[in-house]
Amino acid sequence: MSQFSPLKFQKEAIDKLTASFLRLWQQKETQRNLVFKSPTGSGKTFMVSNFIHNLNGLPNWDYDKAIIWITFSDTLAMQSKDKFKEYFNTSLENNLLTVDDFKQGKLYKNDILFINWQKLVSKSAENRIVRRPEDENFHKEQGYYFEDIIENTKKEGREIILIVDESHTHLSELAQKSVVDIVNPKVIFSVSATPKYVPNRDEEDEGKAAYVRVSREEVVAASTVEAVSMAAVADTATGKFGLR
Repeated sequence: MSQFSPLKFQKEAIDKLTASFLRLWQQKETQRNLVFKSPTGSGKTFMVSNFIHNLNGLPNWDYDKAIIWITFSDTLAMQSKDKFKEYFNTSLENNLLTVDDFKQGKLYKNDILFINWQKLVSKSAENRIVRRPEDENFHKEQGYYFEDIIENTKKEGREIILIVDESHTHLSELAQKSVVDIVNPKVIFSVSATPKYVPNRDEEDEGKAAYVRVSREEVVAASTVEAVSMAAVADTATGKFGLR
């Protein structure tokens, strides 16, 4: 349980994400798409973190899985990791990893790897040090590459959930070929305020994809209610009570 209580629209979104995810997980095929559209300022990281954390305690669902959480910068990767830790600091059940933890050689059950997308797809050699060169002569003598982590995790029968934050900037054809297909996740969880891909009704009915949306109106309404509540609390401290 997070030390922060979700707002009504956030809880509803988390519940919808969980239900949609479970439907996709039942499918035999990999790379099922869960698309989450939510406006900037709605608390996307908070909702995604709660969704992941809640998977640990689902009744009759305890699958061997690990999570890779991709952002578009090192700073955002660390911010997502730090926020997750802050939300659940008294009930943290997931190991939170970065590229510095590649030394463990694989992802264990419930591990979450936070990583910058550019470290995986950059054409610049100095930015691709986590990827395994095609030429074996250039392989490092010690340590693990991203491909090693994925292969060793898969060898143990562990499924991977791939979370792509700001997916509208990441899920290119290059990304699909060079990252998604290599990871071959059970579920691809795409998060964006403006997703490029939105599943159609047929894809949802066939269990190929799912779509969860938070509207701008829900966020504005919740912000208004919260502001009014804070004002009411402030007024009680001054002997006044009422709406401002």
